[in-house]
Amino acid sequence: MKMQKKLKTLSNEPANSKSNLLTRALTGAVYVTVVVLAIYFGGLALHLLFGIISALMLYEYCQLFRHTEYAPHPIITTAYGLLVYVAGLMVTNVLDSPKLNIYLMILLFLVLTSFIWFGLSELMRKTTKPIANVALSVSGIIYIVPSMLLINVFSKLGPQEVNVFPLLGIFIMIWAYDTFAYLIGRKFGKNKMAEQLSPNKSWEGFFGGVVFAVIAGAVIAYFQKDQPYFAYMLLGLVAASFGMLGDLFESMIKRQLELKDSGSILPGHGGLLDRFDSVLFVMPVSFFIVVLFTFYLS
Repeated sequence: MKMQKKLKTLSNEPANSKSNLLTRALTGAVYVTVVVLAIYFGGLALHLLFGIISALMLYEYCQLFRHTEYAPHPIITTAYGLLVYVAGLMVTNVLDSPKLNIYLMILLFLVLTSFIWFGLSELMRKTTKPIANVALSVSGIIYIVPSMLLINVFSKLGPQEVNVFPLLGIFIMIWAYDTFAYLIGRKFGKNKMAEQLSPNKSWEGFFGGVVFAVIAGAVIAYFQKDQPYFAYMLLGLVAASFGMLGDLFESMIKRQLELKDSGSILPGHGGLLDRFDSVLFVMPVSFFIVVLFTFYLS
């Protein structure tokens, strides 16, 4: 209980600090610039950036449990997650090649046998909670790696070699929701959404963020030739709704572990999981919608 009270106090103080808001803005500007440049250049730059981010998030995820009775191995989990990521990239890069079946078999082998390799590592480590550690390691990979792979898949979709739609468009919608949900909630938020998980989130902030995410979708659609407004606006709604769920899910993990942030690598934001929690939930649903509309329009 003492820890929970401390967490609540810590979460309220920075929100009222102008210096923290400036730090948050500067960090956010750097983050946005790096992501936009990676999307613009695509290819190896995109693969490397989100491969590095995947590795850091997996390590950060394992470190969340360092003060608990559970001990998913950060190095082993990160390395195995990177193997899955690389295998997934091989699959996405040879979709029209005879080599597809080979790389697909490698990916399936890594995924389907993951419990075996993590189980063997736990036998060698002789930990007190081996089953829980295996489950946490595999869950972390499932939580993080597929969405990071879908970012690379999205980069291959769209009418242009450098795609604004759908990849950059989805990120813009997520950023629009995050920014305006934070600002509107901070200014007008009175009705708490899930105070036990995230004390600063309000329904006013959520609905304000939804409006601006949908507007962002409409604006992106305006600059795209022969693309339906409805699809972009629906993606805006998905970015807001599932972004909020991803945020609350990560908050649930942190509250259960009595942590304020997932890490400290991003000043003003916390850890990479704090920054990408929305992306991890938005990407799978957005992919389904984009594929659905692609088939519909074709």
